[in-house]
Amino acid sequence: MPRPDVTLAIDLDAPLDLGGSLGPLVRGHGDRTIRLARDRVWWATRTPDGVATVGVTMVGPRRIRADAWGPGGERALAMAVAQQQLEQIRSVTFEDATLTAGTTTATVTTGGRPYTVQRVVANETHADGTPKQLKKITIRVTPQSAPNWISTPVELVTLRSTLASGSYLVSQ
Repeated sequence: MPRPDVTLAIDLDAPLDLGGSLGPLVRGHGDRTIRLARDRVWWATRTPDGVATVGVTMVGPRRIRADAWGPGGERALAMAVAQQQLEQIRSVTFEDATLTAGTTTATVTTGGRPYTVQRVVANETHADGTPKQLKKITIRVTPQSAPNWISTPVELVTLRSTLASGSYLVSQ
């Protein structure tokens, strides 16, 4: 097997069921773009930078190694970094300072590779300007050195709501 173009090791906050987590990506029994095993997943995808083949392996209960081949490999692994950033804030409460509205930019080194990570948290509002108790979280990741990278960052967006009832709650 040829050496991967890009390799990334990611430490996780909790144990991971790799096959169970990526299983929803499978589109039917004959899907040729993904192969799942208990501790290894193979995935082929297209990115704005080109095609990529990604092999993800569990190397411990809280550590994965991702290898990528092809011109889109760097972007595919940057998606993993963005997902890791979202996972790190998943467990914080709605009122936590991490989710204060604003923009933060940091350099994150994962697997010896530096990435610029920008997190934007915005409070969502109703048309009349009243708060929705909903926050929009955007994570943008760009590797600091990648020869095949085009100018746009990887971007993941999610919404986070409070556990308290509010005007977004539908009631009878």
